[in-house]
Amino acid sequence: MIRFGTSGWRGVVSDDFTFGNVRKVAHAVSGSVKESPEVGYNSDEYRASLGGEPVSRVPTVVLGYDTRFMSEDFAREVTLVLANDGVKTLVAKGDIPTPALGWAVIKRKAVGGAMITASHNPGQYNGFKWMPYWGGSASPNVTNDLERRIELLGDHAIKTMTDERSTKEAWIDKVDFRKSYFDQLESLLDVKAIKKAKLKVAVDAMHGSARLYLRSFLEERLGVEVFARNEDRDVLLGGISPEPTPTSTAGLAEQVKKQRLHLGLACDGDGDRFGIVDAGGVWIQPNEVVALAYEHLVVNRGLKGKAARSVMTSHFIDAVAKSHGSETRETPVGFKYLGELLRSGPFLL
Repeated sequence: MIRFGTSGWRGVVSDDFTFGNVRKVAHAVSGSVKESPEVGYNSDEYRASLGGEPVSRVPTVVLGYDTRFMSEDFAREVTLVLANDGVKTLVAKGDIPTPALGWAVIKRKAVGGAMITASHNPGQYNGFKWMPYWGGSASPNVTNDLERRIELLGDHAIKTMTDERSTKEAWIDKVDFRKSYFDQLESLLDVKAIKKAKLKVAVDAMHGSARLYLRSFLEERLGVEVFARNEDRDVLLGGISPEPTPTSTAGLAEQVKKQRLHLGLACDGDGDRFGIVDAGGVWIQPNEVVALAYEHLVVNRGLKGKAARSVMTSHFIDAVAKSHGSETRETPVGFKYLGELLRSGPFLL
């Protein structure tokens, strides 16, 4: 049974996560894209998101994948299902972090984005994340609709288009999304201050899809001297769960101390979780980083807005937001709940 959890559907490769099941999810996505009154490409919400631009006659989805075993092969099957269903796909040229794909959804004004990843799960897992046109996690009503469509398929075999035809009819384009994402990140930062600091930073990609993005961005756009770790593609992700924790970043912390660097940064398997160690190699709790980021945005950047967090997150952010006259909203665990909340008002973090 295919069920979407807090952030997508995940399963053990060759057990639950099979080509047949991936095709079913892709077919459900194409049905949602074409038919959903809420998030389909003919929906009022999607049309409004285009800012007056005409809706394309053919819906477009962006697609990415991480570094796991056969992720690119599963992604290829998704493109061929979508092509057969009349949906065009813009595919990342290489493995890509989930946040970069989310930005591509917005920048390309796509009707949604699919990401083949199991995030921070161990290497024997893979998964399928779906992001509607707003570039964030699908809300519960969207994933409920996908599950219903999948269940109605039963044992029905899903048809795919041939590679030859998809190429000839231009249903699939390979795109390098890095420049657009780097431009967006750079626009949010004080580049002059960062370059002036002449930082030396260790970066641990944990064999995941941040490997082609984090170091490159720091070096090329911010002038940071980077010492990289675990940037090679290892489909089993080093034999551990690729999640930044005090234990998994112990080597990173030791490198920061030994080489007297300013900072250590780590990302999980698909680049949407972070881990940070300070100049002394001390792990900084993510809850503290979030509160510090909010303080910085308000005090140093002059920005305003509410805070949002899941029930599992520390109330520290509540206190910081309250000290600046703002409230904090709480959601159940899962990006899909936070994503739905963030669309409802002016949230800063």
